[in-house]
Amino acid sequence: LPHVVNASFDVENYNKIVPLEKSERSVANVNNADIQIRDGLRGKIIFVISLMISLVLAVAWAFINGNAMNYYRSISSEDASSKFQDKFTGRIDQLKSIIIEKRVSNAEVFEHKSSPQYQSLTVIVSKTASHDLNNPDEATMMLQNYALTTIYIATGGKSFMRTNVLGNQINSDYLLKDPSWKNQDGWFESPSVCEDWYGIHCDSSGRYVTAIFLPSNKLDGTLPPELNLMAFPRLETLELANNSLRGSIPISIGTLFFLKRIWLSSNNFDGNIPSSLGNLRNLDHLDLSNNLLRGTIPDSIYLDGLEKLSLSNNILTGRIPHGNNALKKLRYLYLSDNALSGEVQDICVYTYLVDLDLSHNELSGSIPTKLGTMPNLKNMNLDHNYFTGNVPSELGRLVSLEKLDVSFNELSGIVPSAVCSLISNEKLAVLTADCNAVVEQCSLCSISTNGYRMTMVVP
Repeated sequence: LPHVVNASFDVENYNKIVPLEKSERSVANVNNADIQIRDGLRGKIIFVISLMISLVLAVAWAFINGNAMNYYRSISSEDASSKFQDKFTGRIDQLKSIIIEKRVSNAEVFEHKSSPQYQSLTVIVSKTASHDLNNPDEATMMLQNYALTTIYIATGGKSFMRTNVLGNQINSDYLLKDPSWKNQDGWFESPSVCEDWYGIHCDSSGRYVTAIFLPSNKLDGTLPPELNLMAFPRLETLELANNSLRGSIPISIGTLFFLKRIWLSSNNFDGNIPSSLGNLRNLDHLDLSNNLLRGTIPDSIYLDGLEKLSLSNNILTGRIPHGNNALKKLRYLYLSDNALSGEVQDICVYTYLVDLDLSHNELSGSIPTKLGTMPNLKNMNLDHNYFTGNVPSELGRLVSLEKLDVSFNELSGIVPSAVCSLISNEKLAVLTADCNAVVEQCSLCSISTNGYRMTMVVP
């Protein structure tokens, strides 16, 4: 073959070529290593950059997704709040309609959200969400709850304001002022007023309030008109003595036909005695003493069943009503420390009367002889008036009389022997009269306007 034949082996050139090829391969190997290192670094850099980009994208996604969820939740919360608000408002309107329909309150009192009635309405709705307003028994209980809460707020208890709706809760306990009540144990802890509300007593069924007993409890304010028959159809006792109640006595009390006892003494009530109290045919005790009541004593309060009538220490004027033979069961009559005037000749005979106190008034005329026809009378105080004439001998018939005070009047004459005999028979323990001299014998005691006052006390 020419190719082969003509070939020759040049050892010298071979020796030159082989090292060159080796050198070139070494360089190529180095270059390949550099390329591999660069490729490795590039891969790592790309990995790190990819990782960082992934992290950034993940954070961004989480942020976007989180905002979206929060937005969704806020929309859901607002929707839930809106639904609850609508439900709450609807329940308020429903209860308000029942209150107005039952004439517990009139519509005007709900026009101002700061009124005790409106505050009470929101509190009751928020605390009795499970009650069925369509159930007559539960509706009755809620009406009593509403009326008591109104009384509580109006007389210095906690003041509630509905501010906003949070989730499924109503923020109804925003306290505007510290309650003045001395004791409010159990109030609002149970939606049922018959379950351990301090001072509230109910009948055996546990459904109807029969007594509101809160004397000396630092009540301060005015009694609202919600104290009426529609709210308390079975109320028998109202005891609010020795507090700081003021304003007029609500005429609505006259609708509480089952009331037997009213104690509103030692407060700051003013205005007139409501003639509506004459509607309370079951009343046996009425105590309005130690207030600032004015005007005349209404004839209507002379009730057949009344056993105690106390109107002392007020600013009452006018005549003492004769009663038209009413007060047939009267045992205690206290009208002292007023400005009552006129004669008392028309006073009725109270067969069961034990105590009679007409002292510290402006009564005039002679002492009625018919006072001597009350066989059970033990204490008679007629002092500090303008009575004239003699002490009637008919008083000697009062066989039960233990104390007689006719001092500080304008009486004259002598103490009748019939009256003195009560002392000798050890019946009359205290006799006080105005005398011109202190003498040992009752029958010799002369009475004169400018004389001394004689008090005889039997040991």
